[in-house]
This record gives sequence, structure tokens and C-alpha cells, in this order.
Amino acid sequence: MGLLNWKPRAHPCALLALCIVLWLWPRGLVLEVRAADGAVQYARQVSVDDVVELSHVHSVEQTLVVERFTVVPKGLRLVMTSFGSAGAGLPASHAGLVTRDGRFVIEELDTVLCALPLLGSDATRSQLELHGASYALRGRVTVSVRAYPTWHPGWRRGAAGQ
Repeated sequence: MGLLNWKPRAHPCALLALCIVLWLWPRGLVLEVRAADGAVQYARQVSVDDVVELSHVHSVEQTLVVERFTVVPKGLRLVMTSFGSAGAGLPASHAGLVTRDGRFVIEELDTVLCALPLLGSDATRSQLELHGASYALRGRVTVSVRAYPTWHPGWRRGAAGQ
């Protein structure tokens, strides 16, 4: 008879624990540029499949190199690279290499990077482009995508666009 009268009841501690877990659960993605000392230099809120472009002038060839990435939950997926000459560390042959408007283009790429370390300078004019805005990359930096819960300062920094 006792089992027939049993009614499920949530324990207050269980409800509190569930609320805390849901509050801490990552809810959004932020693209970050961190300096070598770990300080966040740039942060923007992103969504899966957003396009991020990194560009720089090749130090030897002095031609523009553009790499296009899409945002994935675990980082950045390289989907395209474009460059003006095929030498000094740039691929001279690749299965998907084509020429378009005098530039070499490889579009059939599918490499996911969880972090992308870079060395930007005024000489290479390294920059990141996201949502139509450009950000100059200077010094040793790491570009990555991180998941944040909405209470975290990184999420607010990304949402605020600082």
C-alpha cells in the first residue's frame, strides 16, 4: 500500500544542484585572441559556422596570404587559403589548388584547429576579420574559440564586443 501512495518529490538540494549546473553550463562561444602572457586582447561572441579570416603579407614573397576559417564548437575549421605566389613555404601543389584572378586558391580544406598560435607584426600586417570588422594582430598571440557560461566575464566581454 505504501508504494501506491508514493508521489515523486524533488529534494530541495537536488533542485539547487540542478540550477547551479545549468547556470555553469557553457551557453555560448567566444573567439579570443590571447597574448603570450594569457591576457585577452580581443574577444567577440561567435556562432557555429561564422566565418573568420586571418590575413598577412608573406615575409619573403611579399604577397597577401588569406586563410578562411569557420567556427566549430571545438575551435576553427580551415576551409580555404589564398595566396599570390607559390614559394618560400607556400604550397606549390595541392589536390585542390586552382588559380583564380591571378591568385592560388585551395578551397577543399577541412582541418580543425583548437588553437592557432601566430606572430603578428607591422611588417606582415597580420589581421583577423570577423563580422565585417578587422583587428590587427601584433606580437605572439593565440586565436581560439572557447565556450563560456553566460555569467563568465569572457562571455560578457564577447557579447559586449570589447
